[in-house]
Amino acid sequence: MEKNRKYIVLTILVAMVAVAGYLNRNYNDGLPVVSEETAAETAGEATMVSAKAGKPKQETKAPESDALKDAKTAKDTSRSRAMELLNSIINDENSGNENREKATDELAQMSKNMEAEGVIEGILKTKGFEKSVVFITNGIATVAVKSDKSLSASDVAKIQDVVKNNGNISGEKITITQVK
Repeated sequence: MEKNRKYIVLTILVAMVAVAGYLNRNYNDGLPVVSEETAAETAGEATMVSAKAGKPKQETKAPESDALKDAKTAKDTSRSRAMELLNSIINDENSGNENREKATDELAQMSKNMEAEGVIEGILKTKGFEKSVVFITNGIATVAVKSDKSLSASDVAKIQDVVKNNGNISGEKITITQVK
């Protein structure tokens, strides 16, 4: 039973990473590939990418504003399920102390990430970025910002500063994606 719970927790965490990867791929679809030279030159800097870069595509998806809403909903749903599972492990008398400690640590980290994401999204709203979604996982932040105009270097720097200061994440681990 204990092994089954480990596999369930692992499966949920893998699913959360898969959802984040799927959303990230959808936001970054059609973007140019960064060469090793460019990557070396910009190491330590936040990356700003645009969802409209590359070849124009026919619009077959829902409007982008719905994409941000859907991303938040998917994030919240998967986290809620993971938190329920972790709480069940913590409250199960048959769980070993090591499993309870791991589940408690994971739950605490997840709560910390959720709080940081909410704070970052709130601050971004006050700075003029009305709609944004922030994903923080394993010390990496992905920020999707809705903006009708192209993000300037100043905008990217503002977003990066907010994430650094409130998410305790270094610049090279921040990806900023613009959604139009």
